[in-house]
Amino acid sequence: MDGSLRFRAVSLTLFLVFLTLATIDPKFCYGISEVHCIQSEQQALLRFKADLTDPLNRLASWAGDGDCCQWEGVVCNNVTGHVQELNLRSFPPPLLKYFSIEAQYEAAIQSYAQSMFGGLVCG
Repeated sequence: MDGSLRFRAVSLTLFLVFLTLATIDPKFCYGISEVHCIQSEQQALLRFKADLTDPLNRLASWAGDGDCCQWEGVVCNNVTGHVQELNLRSFPPPLLKYFSIEAQYEAAIQSYAQSMFGGLVCG
């Protein structure tokens, strides 16, 4: 292959690489997505919420007029929009040995118990 032909091949390859890079949406690279949650999954989450008791109102963002991928505790796939996971965990207080007064521990346990979700979880 002579020098001129090699130069053209390299130039064409570089051109195609740059053209490909120019067509990639930069939001995709940063994990920013325009994908919204799937309507049927949003409705399923709202039915799930309706069967729960939420004493601390942690699911206040779960309203029918928003993108469920933006709701607190909901993680969606940024390509498909499917709900991938729910992060609804409550963390119990530390063990009794970390409290100086047993009454403080009892109060922490009671507060934790009052903050937990309740209601029908399986249906």
